[in-house]
Amino acid sequence: MKDQIDQINFEGIFETANDGILLLEKSEGEIIHANRAASAMLGYSKKECVGKKLTGIGFADNQYDIQEISRTLEKEGIIQYKDTSIKNKAGETLDVDVYMINNSSFIQCNIRDVTARKRKENDTKQNYLRTQKALEAAIHAISSLAERRDPYVAGHQRRVAELARAIAARMGLTTKQIEGIGMAAAILDIGKISIPADILGRPVKLTASEFNFVKTHAKSGYDILKDIEFPWPVARMIIEHHERVNGSGYPNGLTKDDTLLESRILAVADVVEAMTSRRSYRPSLGIDAALNEIIRNKRILYDPEVVNACLSIFKMNNYKFGG
Repeated sequence: MKDQIDQINFEGIFETANDGILLLEKSEGEIIHANRAASAMLGYSKKECVGKKLTGIGFADNQYDIQEISRTLEKEGIIQYKDTSIKNKAGETLDVDVYMINNSSFIQCNIRDVTARKRKENDTKQNYLRTQKALEAAIHAISSLAERRDPYVAGHQRRVAELARAIAARMGLTTKQIEGIGMAAAILDIGKISIPADILGRPVKLTASEFNFVKTHAKSGYDILKDIEFPWPVARMIIEHHERVNGSGYPNGLTKDDTLLESRILAVADVVEAMTSRRSYRPSLGIDAALNEIIRNKRILYDPEVVNACLSIFKMNNYKFGG
């Protein structure tokens, strides 16, 4: 009696399941039963399915060897084929998840159609890529605007971005964090558009009051970007990239604990690149001077972990700007 009830229950589940279900005989893998969902999904009637092997109804020839499946099922009881594909009778490709389940007298093959989900995932991915491309174009335009205001820092932001990303990667930051650091660095000096061009390009050292005016570019950059909804804290990175771990930086005199790690990475990358580049009032100081600066002021002005990562990529990886 119990066996009859179990059989009735199985048949009820078999026929009403949302997933397609095929029952395969074990020796040759021929289909012995197909439920309504499998028939509708594959486009073959139940009668057309019976007697065929999986490869005869659109499954890939090289993936469903019944002998290998049987051996694996004997050991593991279930096999999963995630994100695979099959073709229905009309020749249309379906994205599916397939589950092979061992039974004492047959192999149960469950088929879940995930085509709609995969299409939605792909649409989401394409939308993200389009948004990312538009964002990168906007960032490039903003970066070019800032660099036209100060010809002596042309390429500075790009080189800072390259170095900052390399430091972040060495420190094991996530891909998302590295992307954000690169984006922030690419428009690091956007606030300089508020500084008169004759001050930015002056071929002599600035007076104290003029230099204090130039220092306002960090806050100006923040004010320009603060209301833009970036996927990363770009505006905060820009206002913090001249802060120092001992609180001696600007504009707010923040210490290490008050700033983002990304900001501290940008601070080191910015200093190293600036010292190795020519300015209107001085020639390049060279990479040795730049590295000595961050070594000398490690833990005083610069985050020691960031400094160590920067030194590592220059000394162990022979890092070169633009290389």
